[in-house]
Amino acid sequence: MNQVPAVLKPEQFEKICRAVVADPDRMWRLISDIPPASEPVEDYITDVGERCGLLRELRLVLASKEDQDEDEAFPINTTIFAIFMVAPLAGLRAWVELVRTSPHGWLLAHGVSNRAPIAMRDYLPRKRKADTPLSAPPAAATSVADERDDPSACAFSGYSDPVAASIFPPATARTKKFRAISEVVRCFWGAERAETWSDLAYELQSPANSIAMNRQLRLWFGSGARFALKPLRQRLTDDGYPVLDVQWHWLRRAVLRPRALVHRGGDGGDDDDDVTLLLTQAGLAHDCQSWGTEEVCLAYRPSGVPISTGQVYTLRGDRSILPNFDLMRMHWDLLRVADISGVANIEDDCYELDDEECYYDPVVVARQETVLDERDGRCSRRRPRWIAAMLERICL
Repeated sequence: MNQVPAVLKPEQFEKICRAVVADPDRMWRLISDIPPASEPVEDYITDVGERCGLLRELRLVLASKEDQDEDEAFPINTTIFAIFMVAPLAGLRAWVELVRTSPHGWLLAHGVSNRAPIAMRDYLPRKRKADTPLSAPPAAATSVADERDDPSACAFSGYSDPVAASIFPPATARTKKFRAISEVVRCFWGAERAETWSDLAYELQSPANSIAMNRQLRLWFGSGARFALKPLRQRLTDDGYPVLDVQWHWLRRAVLRPRALVHRGGDGGDDDDDVTLLLTQAGLAHDCQSWGTEEVCLAYRPSGVPISTGQVYTLRGDRSILPNFDLMRMHWDLLRVADISGVANIEDDCYELDDEECYYDPVVVARQETVLDERDGRCSRRRPRWIAAMLERICL
């Protein structure tokens, strides 16, 4: 007891000893903790150059359409921007080509642009509760190994008596709201994936549409959009039991609003490119790789160690019925769209999507002006005409 390990300072060793005496069960769980396997994490935005190129190509296509409204340039709202950052490249290319070849391409694109923010907001559950972080790890558990194999415990935190977290929000499928999100999925993810996803969405009571989580994680997996689970693979264990491996990702906290618009600057040069401006404003211009951090929103493994991005967890289904892979894959995409666009940050009563005055969001307008000022290296400058026009409209 008098020999202090060389890797620890004496005061550190004393703290460990006091912790063992105060709560031996918790210390045993910590010592016995076997971290989940981790796998390489893809960038937050993949192929960002090609995605931005497609968005710019869409703008050029629309500018040449004969049915364009001469008094109204096609707006890039932040939800369309987010979709272009997440949706499969093949689906984006196909949609841009459809707009190019359609005689009513401008009206088609304008309609989708207007519906997309509402569709994404309707996809997330409408009822929200305060999403305060878990301030402490689980206070009691049996053993780490038992919790991992116990289908009646949360697969991530180890809490017993979990609740069912729906992959597809039941409130959306049971109402007319489903049509809007279904149209958006069909436009950008393709007809085949949309049909498969739509068919599965009507089987909401099946165990294939749920994951056992504690109540806080269920909120963060739904309307809170604090983390997303990437489905990796379905496999059989050594004893022939079906399981699904998913990878945990903390999402970044968006600064955008879903219906905010960005127009080209007065000079129309590269410095005023709206896609670049949105990338900068969303914090993606210089960092498209990093995910969110557990320091902002803590969740714990059974040992009390925070859950980290990249960790792989194994889900075991109810009565051998696993969470559906296609539902998981679609939810993985849509949660990221909700995060980038800011849909997940909107409270029900403070941001009405049907209110025309919110079409140009004053918060985002102010951020846009700040971004331009910082990029030009001066604290104040003459406001571009497009910002002045938006501020004038907001103040009316």
